[in-house]
Parts: sequence; C-alpha cells; structure tokens
Amino acid sequence: MSPRSMHLAIAIFIFFAATAFATHDPNVTATVFVHGFSSDGYSEEGVVGEDDWDEDMDPFTELAGLPNIDDPGGIYLPNVVAATRYYGDTPPFYYDAEDIAELDAVTAEWGGGVPRYALIVAKYARFVMERAGSQQVNFFSGSYGSFVTRWIIEKDLEGLASEGKIARWLSAEGVLSGHWAASNSVMLFLWDLYGTPSLDVDQMHYDWVEAHVHSPRWEADNPNFGNILIGMMGTTNDNLEDGAMTDAMLLVGEWQPNDGVVGLNDSYFHSVTPQSRFMGRAPSLGYYFRNHYELASYPAAWVQMANFLTGKKRVTVTQTRTQVNDIHEPDDPWWDFTPAEIIFESEVFSPAALERYGVSDRICVRDFGGANTPIYEWGHDGLEQILDHVIFDDLLLDEEVGLDLHLWAKEIDWEERYGVLEVIGIGDPVDEMGEAWITVPVTGTGVYYVGASDWNCDLVVEVFEYPFESLSTSAPEGGAPAAATRLALYPNPFTDQVEVLLPGRAKARADEPLRLEVYDIRGRLIRRMEGAASAGLSWDGRDGSGRPMPAGIYLLRAESSNAAWTGRGVLLR
Repeated sequence: MSPRSMHLAIAIFIFFAATAFATHDPNVTATVFVHGFSSDGYSEEGVVGEDDWDEDMDPFTELAGLPNIDDPGGIYLPNVVAATRYYGDTPPFYYDAEDIAELDAVTAEWGGGVPRYALIVAKYARFVMERAGSQQVNFFSGSYGSFVTRWIIEKDLEGLASEGKIARWLSAEGVLSGHWAASNSVMLFLWDLYGTPSLDVDQMHYDWVEAHVHSPRWEADNPNFGNILIGMMGTTNDNLEDGAMTDAMLLVGEWQPNDGVVGLNDSYFHSVTPQSRFMGRAPSLGYYFRNHYELASYPAAWVQMANFLTGKKRVTVTQTRTQVNDIHEPDDPWWDFTPAEIIFESEVFSPAALERYGVSDRICVRDFGGANTPIYEWGHDGLEQILDHVIFDDLLLDEEVGLDLHLWAKEIDWEERYGVLEVIGIGDPVDEMGEAWITVPVTGTGVYYVGASDWNCDLVVEVFEYPFESLSTSAPEGGAPAAATRLALYPNPFTDQVEVLLPGRAKARADEPLRLEVYDIRGRLIRRMEGAASAGLSWDGRDGSGRPMPAGIYLLRAESSNAAWTGRGVLLR
C-alpha cells in the first residue's frame, strides 16, 4: 500500500470510528429487551412485534434512570426501554406488504425459529427508533434471546449493524453459541425443562450453529460487531432440578460451570477477532452465583446492567504476579503429590452502588461454589508465577473511585468438577489458604499488592473511559436532537385517521407553529395543515378539498422554524 493510500485508509477509519463512537449516547439510544425461550413458544398464536412490557422489569428501568414503554409518554422518549414478543403468528399493525412478504419468505426458508424471530425483533427495533426519534438502539438479551440477537447482528437484519444503528449489546445468561443440553444425547432433564423437542431446540444444537451462524461457534468474527459495545453476564449456580445438568455433564465427561439451564461456556465469546473488537477491546464479562431464573431479581445485577447500558467507565482488575508460600501438599518420601491444584477466588463490591442505590451485594464473583474460576498448578513452596487471571471487567458508575475486593484461595485434592481426584483420606479434600481484603482505586491505572497467609499477588487495575456522553438526569432543553427526524404515526397502517406526533420532545417551542404536508407516492402535494409544534397534528386521509384519498403509501413532512420531520403512512380502504 502506498503512503497516500495508507493515509487515506487511516483517515477513513478515523472518520467512521469517530462517528460510531459519538453516537453511543445513552440519552438518544433506545433499548430493546429480547426475551428468552419458551417450550411451546414456537406454536403460539397471536401478534408478534408489538409493545409487550413486563412490569417485572420496572425496578431495573427505575434504577437505570430510563423511561420504559409502560410509562406515560415513554414510547416517544429517545432513550426508552422497550420489549416485544417474537412468538406468534400474526404480523403487527406497522408492517406493510413488503414486510409481510419478507417475514413469510424467511419463515418458509427456515421453517421459522431463530431467523424468523430475529427478523421480527429487528423490525421492531426500527419501529421503536422511528417512533421515539432515537439515534441508535441497544439490545439487552436474555438466554435464548441472545441467540436471536446474534443472528440479527451477524446477518445484518434491517441493516441495523452495517448502518451503525446498534450501540450496545448486553447478553445475560445467553444461549450465545448453542446449548449443551440441546446438543447432547444424554438429556436427563430435557423433558422437564423444554417439553416436546421443537425447531427451536434443533437450532440450538452445536452442529446447526456451526453450519448456519459461525464456525467455530464460540468465536466472534464478523465486522458487524466492530462498532458495538458488547457485554456478557454469566451465572453459575447449578441447583435447579437438584443439579441435574451438572450430573448429566459429569456422566458423559463434559462438565462445565452452569446455572442449571445454560452452560457458562456457551454464554460468552471465547475468542474475538480484531475486526470484531469495539475500540480494540474484547466484550466485558461478569459472573454471578445465581441460577438461571434468579438474575432478573438480583439488584446487584440490575446495577451492572444499568452501568453497561448507560455508562462509559470500564475497569479491569487482573491478578498477575502470584507467589504461593505453602502449596499444602504432604512431603511424602513414597509419593509425589505435586503439582498442587490451586484456585483463586474473589468477590467484588461497589461502594458507589451502595451509596447511590443502597445495593450492597456482590457485583461479580468467581468462586469454588460456581466453579467459574480456573485452576492453576504449583510445583513447590515459594514458587512465583505470572497469571492473567481476570477478577473484574465491567462498566462502573462514573462516580466510582474504588472497588472493595475480597480474595481467597484453596488447594484442591478432590473435586470431580475440576477433574482433581487425588488419593482420598490424606488430609482434607479442600485446604483453605488464607484471605485478604483490599480497596483498589479505580480513578486511574495502577498496581496493588495483596498478601494472605499462604500466598500473595499483584493486582493490575486498568481504567478505560469510552468517549460517550453521560446519561442526563433531566430532559435537555429544547428536547430531542436534530438527528431525530422521523415522525411517529399512529396507527400505521390506518383507515380513517392517523395521529402525527414529533419524536421524543418537540425541538420547536410549544407555541411555535408546525406545518404538515402530505404527498402521494409520486411526490404530488395532497394536503397542507398547520398546528402547534408541541401537540402534533392528525390527517384524516383526505385531500385539501375534503375528498377521500385512495389506499396507498403517503409521505408526510412536518416542519417548524428550526427543524423538520418526515414519515411514511399507509392508508387502507
């Protein structure tokens, strides 16, 4: 590449990168929650793609300081949190003939399942943004919804990813790269959890993911990820059905940490290629000792969800240099018990979350109970090694100045989940190696020493500020940004009358006049009306002489002295 070409390429990269970063503004970004799996969802009847709010999410949106579609006027605010249903058989009111044909074609091609659900959610995201005047959308997905969201992004449905319309994606307990239980013949609990096998279950099979999504399935390798801030949350309490999933995994020698429904290894990207990294960084990853159905009611998780979807301060704490002074293995002349198998456990607390929300629970935990912390081998007392053990990697409140860390370690002699099966009967199967507490500053990068009775280590703290705006606690004066230029039309399609509302809050003053013009598909002016900018207008489907217009597509343009909005209405007769 010539120097001129290289400079041009760099300039193009900087331009598009800066543009993408600048629009990750939580004040003008809507959030769409993508729900999880239902055993009989594939056969459900009813309308898809309409607003479908679950009031159980109210505490989360209140804590996050975000409006939701159930709040009065919430649907018109550009940072609204919305939700829909992708299970059902009837298109929503805002689909035109082209949308219906596209959905029918996808359903016919795949038989339904993830490709159909993903298209429904993608069109709903477009609808939410147009209605609220949002610049971008976040996806917040749970369980099977993460598989649906991955399909949206990698297949670029509705052009959302390629057009830079997706700001952030938070996956909680996600079926991200397939599902262990749906991929294994030894399904001791499939019938209880999933009912009759369906197309949905078939598409969670590892082979299906490899064939139709990406191979290897656990890798993120797609340029569409490159402009999206991605975060993942995994849970590891396997107590559902008396630990049936763990028993099944151990039976076939394929154990992994799990929450009773989803295996941890299936819930995050193990590898992320350079083209898939937002600002050069891998997705964040948080751990919680909860089962698959408990995270939604865990306030500490709500805090981290809110931080990820609205924040900009990312902190990574990594355990690096580590020395073990006593490896807790017997000095036996007849048998060498080394190497010692040692795990380092941790729990993280946020003083800012306690101060702002009264939440004192752990915002991240890596421990023996969930078996979500790796095992390291130590050959002798006093040995020092350099680890790359991540204790915490997530977004925090802007005002957070320090994290409280509780660290401890264990030497394992017998634990089937870790595959450690030494001679039993000599000492305890698990030896405690001491604990330590430390508050690490998170105002800048630093290295901190931690010492316990039998071990010590260095912690490297890295603080990274994304170039995002902070969430405003009040509506900006003047209302929605100039970029919010799509009209909100209700209902659409319509038969008698359509309400024409400005997205978010009107940029014009409340008493300023607003002019509405209606054009047919050929661009001919049909009707001109005037009203107040704050109230919006309505059109009754008639021209300026009062004659009913025929069925068809009509273009509407609203204009004040300093802003303009456009929209497309479908008149039915």
